[in-house]
Amino acid sequence: MANIWAGFAELVQGSPTLIGTVLSHTPDGYSMVEMPGGGVVKAKGISVDVGKKVFVQSNEVKSEAPDLQNYEVTV
Repeated sequence: MANIWAGFAELVQGSPTLIGTVLSHTPDGYSMVEMPGGGVVKAKGISVDVGKKVFVQSNEVKSEAPDLQNYEVTV
């Protein structure tokens, strides 16, 4: 019989990918990113312009994100 928990843990391992809006860039190569809930994260990378949406994973800007409508669902 397969271990169901091990299968689930394999699906969700690693850091989640978050989406936020770039507020500003710092001189030392970081972006200040506002999350949908209002929090601000300091993420490494300045490849995306201020005002654009970005994908952030492990406190690092990965790439520009599409400017789509956000929905928050509580499960």
